[in-house]
Amino acid sequence: MESDLITTKCPACRHEIQIKKSQAGIKAKCPKCKTAFIPDPLQYKRQESSLMFNLIFWPAISLTVVFVLWFMWNRETRLNAEKPVIPHVVGKRTGSATQNNGGLKYEAAHMAKQFVKKKLIAPESAEFPGDVQMVVLGPKRWKFSGKVNSRNNSGAMTLSRYYAVVEYGNNEKWLCSDVKVY
Repeated sequence: MESDLITTKCPACRHEIQIKKSQAGIKAKCPKCKTAFIPDPLQYKRQESSLMFNLIFWPAISLTVVFVLWFMWNRETRLNAEKPVIPHVVGKRTGSATQNNGGLKYEAAHMAKQFVKKKLIAPESAEFPGDVQMVVLGPKRWKFSGKVNSRNNSGAMTLSRYYAVVEYGNNEKWLCSDVKVY
């Protein structure tokens, strides 16, 4: 059987030879250079312990690397999820746009982007590519969603999605009741 064999090397020519475990410690002859030698009886135990090391060590290292990569990949998402959502208040509305002429919804879209920027690590790097989706939730309340490019902790630009629920309050201030970057 193959499991009864151990591999050893000839001390003269370094040729690999397979012998039975039972022959370890008994005189053997190299088939290549014909040198007689006594194989080390403890060599097969070292091979078995090396095999056990490889069976345990490398999978453990691989799992650790996978876990670390997963953790780093999801770190930013978890950090954003742990932040409590606190309604943001911004100063009074500018201009003379009213709800009737539709100007308020454009201002609401602008304010939604301002609230999203507050959630970013590097708000000054924020870019909003593509279209913004708008859902009217009430007479002065909207939900905006879209994409935002911004720098992450390591300085690389990343593309994320966002949504923000904004409303124009009775006290003529913009409120954000929910904002999330994911």
